Amino acid sequence: MKQLLFIGSLICVAFLIAGSVWFPNSILMELAGNSLALNIFRGLTIVLLFAVLVTEPPRSVMLRLFMGLSAAGFIFTSLSILFSDSMHFLDILLYAALGCALGIEALEFDESELLPQAATNSASTSTT
Repeated sequence: MKQLLFIGSLICVAFLIAGSVWFPNSILMELAGNSLALNIFRGLTIVLLFAVLVTEPPRSVMLRLFMGLSAAGFIFTSLSILFSDSMHFLDILLYAALGCALGIEALEFDESELLPQAATNSASTSTT
């Protein structure tokens, strides 16, 4: 299910980049930003989404830290766009959803590391 969320977000980001490049004056793109800075930010978002999709769930601590910082950045970006009195509604929804999804994904832990510790702790308490 998480993969579907990230693949759908990847498609939405690619659609917003294509729409802002080829159809900047369309009705749909009135709800999204057309600036070069937003397109660069969307491109970096695509790179991050590919990194999340390619790596397997017990991810390294550095990647999880980067995902957590990116999630905070996405939430901050969506709130700053919201409060800057602009009508970039699609960008706000996309970045808020990505921030929440990446934040939850950054909080993952490896269950196999917890199980041997629990077995070791229960064995040591039963022998004493």
